[in-house]
Amino acid sequence: MTTDGSCLIGSETTVTARGDAQLGTDSCTGGDTLTITHQCAAGESNDSSRVLYVSLNGFGTAKIRGLKSVSMSAGACSAAVQVLEHSCTGTDKTACTARVRARIYAGSLHSGDIAGTIAYQGWKRGAALTDTWTDGCAGLTGEPQ
Repeated sequence: MTTDGSCLIGSETTVTARGDAQLGTDSCTGGDTLTITHQCAAGESNDSSRVLYVSLNGFGTAKIRGLKSVSMSAGACSAAVQVLEHSCTGTDKTACTARVRARIYAGSLHSGDIAGTIAYQGWKRGAALTDTWTDGCAGLTGEPQ
């Protein structure tokens, strides 16, 4: 018996997205590249407990748990970053996808948007174990997480 699998604790999956063309010509320094990272951690057992690290160049990094919005700023520029969707499917609920959107503002003017989607393998206790048989005796192999 083999399960869907689990990520290795501490491993990371990262995706980078470029924003609208006008973000490169607005008055903000940076704010045109969105980076979404998931770091595998024990205990991420449901959608609301899963964590993403969202970076916007020139604005820093925000840790976002579940479906939330955060504000980031850099001088007179600001960004509204929102996790639009974050869910895991499959038998072990370890096939995960998250959609993130950042809206960039130069002062009070909307400069543009950046949208990114990350797909990663989530964590599940014991998902990396395999049931094996040797000489008529059962045993578990693999790295328990």
